[in-house]
Amino acid sequence: MRKKIFLLTLFKRILLIRINYLRMKLEKYFDQEKSFTHPKVYKLSAKLDKYIVLFQKIKQ
Repeated sequence: MRKKIFLLTLFKRILLIRINYLRMKLEKYFDQEKSFTHPKVYKLSAKLDKYIVLFQKIKQ
């Protein structure tokens, strides 16, 4: 049981790190005035949405 809780919290932390990293990358693209139509921005935002949904499912 303790191991399961530990792994769950570890997974949450890794997800949070990835979410923050992707947000920073997206901010960098928006600072360069690239829009959502740019392929990299579209791909990063889709990945970010996927991680946020996964994090919310784990949180419940």
